[in-house]
Amino acid sequence: MTPEHTDVERVAAALWRAETVDAGVPTSVTNARTLEAFADLDPDHRERFHKFARAAIAAMQPIVAKVRYQAVDALASYQQADMDGIMVMVSRQAIEECLPALRALSKETDDDNA
Repeated sequence: MTPEHTDVERVAAALWRAETVDAGVPTSVTNARTLEAFADLDPDHRERFHKFARAAIAAMQPIVAKVRYQAVDALASYQQADMDGIMVMVSRQAIEECLPALRALSKETDDDNA
């Protein structure tokens, strides 16, 4: 991924690709709609999909924030759900290694959304 491939760019390219599925075009056309191919579109066409991508990402922000805060709270209370959804205890080492990074990421995301 190159620096210009932001979250908006990746979501926009995915929406552009998904558009072909609904249109019933050949699989070869869908397969050709890659992130790199999206970068080569004319600016007006790209902006149209960027607008949709920004709206989709904005709609997901409250959900992402809720999950992020629940994860930090669970880890801070020495608990974590295993792959079956059962709450299990977390080792002190795991907490000491992960919690600072999660908190920093949470603050960074909050600052980006301010």
